[in-house]
Amino acid sequence: MKYWLLYALKIGVAAALLWLVFRFVPMEQVQDILKNINMKWVLLALLLMLLGQVGMAWRMQFLFGQAGVKIAHLHANKLIFMSNFCNNWLPGGLGGDVVRGYLFRAELPAKKLVQLLVAERLSGLSVIAGMALIFLMLLLPADAKILALILAVGAAFYHVFSKRLLGLSSYAAWGCVFLSWGNYVVWTAAFVALLYGLLPALTWHGLQAYLVLYSLAVIAAILPISVGGLGLREFVFAYGAPQLAAMTHVSLDSQILTAAGLALYGVMLLASAPGGWWLLQWRELAPGKD
Repeated sequence: MKYWLLYALKIGVAAALLWLVFRFVPMEQVQDILKNINMKWVLLALLLMLLGQVGMAWRMQFLFGQAGVKIAHLHANKLIFMSNFCNNWLPGGLGGDVVRGYLFRAELPAKKLVQLLVAERLSGLSVIAGMALIFLMLLLPADAKILALILAVGAAFYHVFSKRLLGLSSYAAWGCVFLSWGNYVVWTAAFVALLYGLLPALTWHGLQAYLVLYSLAVIAAILPISVGGLGLREFVFAYGAPQLAAMTHVSLDSQILTAAGLALYGVMLLASAPGGWWLLQWRELAPGKD
């Protein structure tokens, strides 16, 4: 009962956020934009998101391997698809991590499991935030030195946090960042494909600004207050576009961004849907059963 109450609450949060979005961005115009999306770009985005999950499996293999737990790549893929199904289809954004942690409870101490799962999240967030700063530096050359300093301080914080609190070696910490960066490139390429499907005349300068908002929206979507980040991404896109446009003097279309956010959510659902099959067989995904 508590689970379904939580689910209903998070659906309510998503609905409330979308209501706020559509007060600012006309729903009818967003619907018209989505009706005209080029499906070839949508298909490319779907293929890229499937590939991105394979990259996440490599990162999991690497990180758990550093802790002495060897995972076959096919098995890691099953775990990642299952995890992403939980994250995108079920309340919050951490359910898949909980299931993976439970499955590996016999292989590693609870503290080490939490450290590894946090390390995955932290490396991904660090890459996303870092790329947002880099794109801002390109858009705001006058503030590049300040932004570069923030980036350097963030990198130093990540290094110290990973070693002191997560117990990772420098090789494991930065190897995880490298793999997370590869995932970021693939997932961002999927978003760019959707943008081009909606806005074929997109310029490189405009794309940089869109990617700043995309990075911020991805970070917001991780907050466990919605279902698969629905509403959170669109809120950042709709209300963040005018603010960033005023800062950078780059024209940003809130309607296109909102449509892209909804399209992104739909493609994420499709890409993670195969994980539902593995969730039904989650007990078979424990180590040693691959």
